[in-house]
Amino acid sequence: MKIILITINTLLFLFLSGLHIHWALGGKWAYEGVFPQKADNTPLGKQPTKAATWVVAFGLLMFALITTGHTGIFDTWLSPQTFVIGLWVIAIIFLLRTIGEFKYVGLTKKVKGTLFAHRDQQIYTPLTLGITLISFLILWLG
Repeated sequence: MKIILITINTLLFLFLSGLHIHWALGGKWAYEGVFPQKADNTPLGKQPTKAATWVVAFGLLMFALITTGHTGIFDTWLSPQTFVIGLWVIAIIFLLRTIGEFKYVGLTKKVKGTLFAHRDQQIYTPLTLGITLISFLILWLG
């Protein structure tokens, strides 16, 4: 069971990292509706730079490696406790993203009539909730 959960989260992180690499290289697939919008559908802020997108892609790749570390594959180089702490950090990050910031993002969002809000409700929040639950299950299974 644990290896299945590790595989699911690792594949999700690899896919999301690849998607961010695609965007950083100028790709547009699945790009529309990924940024929060005000109620009038105007952008909430300016779009992230390519450098910031690369940082997110690298971070998601690190999340995949941290999750994979729970198989014991890296125990020769790093303490298993490193991966436990890392997965706690991942679980908390995605739990906070799932909850949201009480206006535009997550379960607590108030602005609901935008393309982003629709995708957040249908895709992004369930995805972050799934990653959170799987991360906590991996930790629980030890």
